[in-house]
Amino acid sequence: MKLLFSLITFSCCSLAGLGQTTHLIQSKALAEDRQINIQLPKGYSETSDSYGVLYVLDGEYAYDYAVGAVSFLSNAFGYIPPLIVVGIPNIDRLRDMHITRDGKGSYQNFLGFIESELKPFIDSVYRTNGFDLLYGWSSASNINFQFLANKPDLFDAHIQSGTGVGSKTAAFLSRELGKHNYKNRYLYAGTEGSGPRGVGLKKYEHLVDSLSPKSLKWKFELMPFSSHVDVLGEGIYRGLKFVFNDFYIPDSVVLKGVEDIKGYYASLDNAYDFQVKIPVGAIGESAGILFPSKPEEAIKLLKYGLTIHPGSADLHGSLGEVYEYLDQKELAAKFYNLAYEKSIPESAIAMKYQYLSRKFEDQK
Repeated sequence: MKLLFSLITFSCCSLAGLGQTTHLIQSKALAEDRQINIQLPKGYSETSDSYGVLYVLDGEYAYDYAVGAVSFLSNAFGYIPPLIVVGIPNIDRLRDMHITRDGKGSYQNFLGFIESELKPFIDSVYRTNGFDLLYGWSSASNINFQFLANKPDLFDAHIQSGTGVGSKTAAFLSRELGKHNYKNRYLYAGTEGSGPRGVGLKKYEHLVDSLSPKSLKWKFELMPFSSHVDVLGEGIYRGLKFVFNDFYIPDSVVLKGVEDIKGYYASLDNAYDFQVKIPVGAIGESAGILFPSKPEEAIKLLKYGLTIHPGSADLHGSLGEVYEYLDQKELAAKFYNLAYEKSIPESAIAMKYQYLSRKFEDQK
């Protein structure tokens, strides 16, 4: 695909300790330069894997939280798959996100930038798997409304927080949502539980429930003890967990053993329309559940995990822990040392596994 704009790229270090890149896009749709920030998943450069993309509006303040939430949920426990995070900072928020329901207004240029310039650029430069999410908070959620109603194939999941509908938006959605088949599409909307937005969210929920858009999966959530600012972060976290609810495997499946675990994740391919790889965190958590009663099955699972995540320090380290508990010190030392070698130099994880590998040398 020939790109319709030029760009300048900068590299820096992210808060999550991974490579972060900043691009300056010369947008024809907006007739201005727009900065975007990209956070790649852990281990992106060591694999040929493709990833879903989370696009974050209000990127000057929502992006860092989204990066942290994605890192925690994907790396630590496997609640969600690893994602590329794209932050879109504002230049003129009122111009770009003030939506009129007459199909006119400068926001149309911003919609065109996202659809015709930004998304094609991300797909051409990075390894994406076609599963795209859009996050909007407060008035930025108006962008979600527009794409959900008029371009339903553009994003697979919409996460909105601090949102609700008034009479004009309700009328707009009533006209548009019933026209489409939302196969394998997700909608999460949450807001603070007091004030007019809480009322607006309830109206939004009632509208979607009554329309029952074909094949759309949705969840609406009031957060009674949160402020409008609080729900910015809470909405990202809760929305991601809803969209990828099935990624956290039930204990009842885990306890059946490795083959059932593999079959469970293979069944998710059809639900999400991309090839699902068992997350590192899910392998580690599942091995921990198996270990007390089925240690050999836990080892089998961790070794399988290393066939699909060969560069994972965490999985090597988990094998070291299993062998240490089994008092197989040579194997424990071997896998702790491999975990140290696979770790990011001078990181906390590297220090941990360096200590554990040296512990066995001190015991000789």
